[in-house]
Amino acid sequence: MNILVMTPHGQFPITNWAPENTLLEICQLNRIPPSAISFYSEEGGELELVTDLLSQVGDLLPSTKNLVIRPDRNINYHEIIPTSIVSDLSADDVSEYFLPSNGNTHLHKGLSEEECTKHIYRRVAEAVEEYGAALKEQPVVVGVSGGGDSNVLVGSLIYSGISDIRPVMMLGIPDWDKGRQRAKDICDAHDLTLRYVEKDSVGKLLGAAPNHDWVKGFEDVYPDVDLEMLGTLAVRLVLASVAEEDGIEVCITGLNLEDLLAEAFMCILEGELPLSFPQRAIGNVNFFYPMYLCPKKIIDGCFPKYSLANYEDRYPSRLRGRALAYYLAQSMNGLIPGIEFDLARGLSKVSGKFDGWDSAHIDPDFGFTVLRPISPEAKLRWSAFLGHSAH
Repeated sequence: MNILVMTPHGQFPITNWAPENTLLEICQLNRIPPSAISFYSEEGGELELVTDLLSQVGDLLPSTKNLVIRPDRNINYHEIIPTSIVSDLSADDVSEYFLPSNGNTHLHKGLSEEECTKHIYRRVAEAVEEYGAALKEQPVVVGVSGGGDSNVLVGSLIYSGISDIRPVMMLGIPDWDKGRQRAKDICDAHDLTLRYVEKDSVGKLLGAAPNHDWVKGFEDVYPDVDLEMLGTLAVRLVLASVAEEDGIEVCITGLNLEDLLAEAFMCILEGELPLSFPQRAIGNVNFFYPMYLCPKKIIDGCFPKYSLANYEDRYPSRLRGRALAYYLAQSMNGLIPGIEFDLARGLSKVSGKFDGWDSAHIDPDFGFTVLRPISPEAKLRWSAFLGHSAH
């Protein structure tokens, strides 16, 4: 039996299949969107619609001569869906990435640790040149955590010509604190003094009651929310506080390509414009994300052993919406290599039209900048997590 994709642009054979595959699996194996096609079984010159995508190809044998796939649009899928992949992986490679090429052949590119580092350094240098050339002449606060992103961020900023780097690490979340030594090692390697902001100081910035364990409070009051959500806010408050204390205008963090794509998807799914990137002004501090075109997979290849240790320290996430957004962001490269960069550039331009921060204000009950009004019920819950009596 033959499996053929028949379009106005021609007839193309499908060779990547086995009798035990379902029709849905054939779509997945060959990157064909199942919602955009119909299957037809050809028997005796007649085409009969097959509607059960969970049926196996073997169930259609031996009576079916051809299994025909008909797209419901007259677009040329053949130019988009790769029909072959060329690999150049070698024994020294620590990472890999799919790259677009001419025609419908894609390159499965292997990357050594040195190649990963050079790639990220170049990407960050390009971002600095385009968005933050003035940073070469002024001090910047840089968030480090011992994770893969911030590990390579420090070196890439130095490579970009930024000379006055003030690395800062927020402490207090147990799983994150495990990266303390990794963060110190990275800073030591570049002769930088790492500044720690301890748990009690973080609690003050969040507005926690004295001697209150804000981590336990959050887990008790928000059992359905990832502690990472609080950690992201805490990092922002910590970096902004250090910047304002030292009279520094810019904070830099290692948000990567998939981080910012996922964030943008979450905003869009909620009916909001994406938050601005790679530059974002919050209050009196400007945040800069120069790794916005850096894939996580290549970032991890810069320090593969550190990256593994970081993953071993992770805790399970509970948020389905966050998982969906990341799943979308992480699927781009495997579907159409290169589209993730086009999407990030486009969303960056769209995000530049976001004016939400213009109306942002410091909420007196929170003590930090919020984008929109917070309900009284939400404020009571927040107060409870911080260890304050209901009022």
